[in-house]
Amino acid sequence: GTLKTPADSAYTLTVRDNDERIISLQRSLVTVGEAAGTYTVTAVASPPFTEPTTIPVSFGGSAVSTSVGRDYSVGSPGAFVFGANQTTASLSLTIVDDFTGERAEDITVTLLDDSTSYKLGSIAQTFITIDDNDTSLLSFTTSSSQPWENAGNQTVSVSLTRALSEPITIPLVLTTGTGFAT
Repeated sequence: GTLKTPADSAYTLTVRDNDERIISLQRSLVTVGEAAGTYTVTAVASPPFTEPTTIPVSFGGSAVSTSVGRDYSVGSPGAFVFGANQTTASLSLTIVDDFTGERAEDITVTLLDDSTSYKLGSIAQTFITIDDNDTSLLSFTTSSSQPWENAGNQTVSVSLTRALSEPITIPLVLTTGTGFAT
């Protein structure tokens, strides 16, 4: 016997990708100055996605992000978007130079896990420290005073050239001449 097939018969075999895809961030610790303008966080996919894919992230830390950007704002769409066959995707953060004396603040960018299409790599979080560039100078409002010894308590006033975002303690060292200071 002879086996014959119709001329229009066909079989399609689609091979699905089952390689383990790893998503990592390029850097785990970063320090930027408040006047930096922007900082770009980069994610790396290995192997690349075969079709456009969005990787969601979360933001945390002591720095505050609002739509107008108090300390920083996030560029749209606020996630990593990989194009087909791309190995890197970027997320832009605008650092706000706010003219307020404050301590360094931090931003945490965390990749969110999707166990179906990728696994998180060795760097799943980036900690970004924003170093403040706003200094405030402290000065005495008067350079000296000469109260009588029975005058009681004295007030020494100081002023700042720029407002601070939180209370501070200023150590005061008293020196004695012929009198007694505490």
